[in-house]
Amino acid sequence: MSIKIKVNELNKDKPFFVKTTNANMRLVLNFQLLLAKSDDLSEQAKEDADSVKSSDMLKEQLKIIDSTTELIQNILHLNEKQLKRLDDMETEDSILLANRITMRMNGFTEKEIQKMYEEDVDDEGKE
Repeated sequence: MSIKIKVNELNKDKPFFVKTTNANMRLVLNFQLLLAKSDDLSEQAKEDADSVKSSDMLKEQLKIIDSTTELIQNILHLNEKQLKRLDDMETEDSILLANRITMRMNGFTEKEIQKMYEEDVDDEGKE
């Protein structure tokens, strides 16, 4: 199955077509696993700040940035110009893009993803 993903930040002219191959799904699942482990580490640090070294937190943040760009690059098969644009993106924007790609690969439509993001923004405003 091939999924159409439009990413204006990297390619304004045409969308990317991504196949849900075993290799691509492995990349997606490894990325999601890394994010889950990072969340676990953050929760552990909140509960007991002395149990987590600051160097471990920094290493985890670096892994997330590297894994984010690796996921986007490998799944979208970016050329050098697109890879430079990706490196120039804000970290939060590239993580949002990687999350969007993983959700598309897991069967969510663009409308469903947009609705989730809108609900998250609404929920944040209520706090």
